[in-house]
Amino acid sequence: MSARLEIFFSTHPGFSLELRNFGSFRDDVVFIEVAPTLPLLELQADLAKFLREETGIVGGAPWHGGYTPHVTVANRDVNPPTHARIWNEFNTRKFYANFAVANVVLLKHDEVEKMWRVHRRFPLLKSP
Repeated sequence: MSARLEIFFSTHPGFSLELRNFGSFRDDVVFIEVAPTLPLLELQADLAKFLREETGIVGGAPWHGGYTPHVTVANRDVNPPTHARIWNEFNTRKFYANFAVANVVLLKHDEVEKMWRVHRRFPLLKSP
């Protein structure tokens, strides 16, 4: 499967990613918003189609039509009172970052240490 993913990502060009401000949902998630640029949305749609149609990893159509790109800051590792304190601190803060994306990283959850680890990096096609 890794070889197929490597081929898939090698045909998609790198792009710029823009992060801005913070968001929250439920009572345990705080995130940094990712600007939904066309290259990012196209990569996500192509990957979803690839995983659904060419690998069988994802079955059927997505359960929802939306895609909300974000970078999670806190998720399930904080209780509701802690989440409320975090959100109270971050809900008025401004944040901005912009960087080039040259790789996609596949993460694997370490069940023993309860954390995500880099399993594999897939280079994107170098932009001209």
